[in-house]
Amino acid sequence: MALQESSTMTYIIYKDLYFSTHTIHEWQNILLIKNIPEIIFNAFQYLTKNEQINIYAYVIMPNHFHWIYQIKDPYSNSKIKHTLLSFTAKEILSQLGALKEYFLVNKENKKYQVWKSPSLSVEIQGNKFFNQKFNYIHLNPIRAGLVSAEENYIYSSWRHYLRPESKPEFLTLW
Repeated sequence: MALQESSTMTYIIYKDLYFSTHTIHEWQNILLIKNIPEIIFNAFQYLTKNEQINIYAYVIMPNHFHWIYQIKDPYSNSKIKHTLLSFTAKEILSQLGALKEYFLVNKENKKYQVWKSPSLSVEIQGNKFFNQKFNYIHLNPIRAGLVSAEENYIYSSWRHYLRPESKPEFLTLW
């Protein structure tokens, strides 16, 4: 997302901006288990610190997470998602210990699947769609009955928009 000035107005050009949803295999409620949200935050930190993306919004729910991010050249959406999902899957399995057996999908090969495949990823090409997804992300905890106000949910970027001084390094406020 970049601001462009014209003689009459300021407008936003949307390029390589995505809304994505990643869901835990079989919708198991593990993402709010102690230390697991930090795994996702660590992946966000890695991707932003290495100048691969900007992150504008996120919410981590019990069994899925949504985010809005913009990819920087020369990276691709498939590469970003692969990096994020591969890293987080390995770390989540490590954190779960014996509970990781719930994710065993092939006993012969000891193959585990943490994330449902394929994940949803939609390119954002306009202000209306961006605002719709931005609001959808931040209202998700209320719709799920987890909190009564979006600023009370600690695994969401909304509270950082209200109090920018508390924002994590990986979050870019738009």
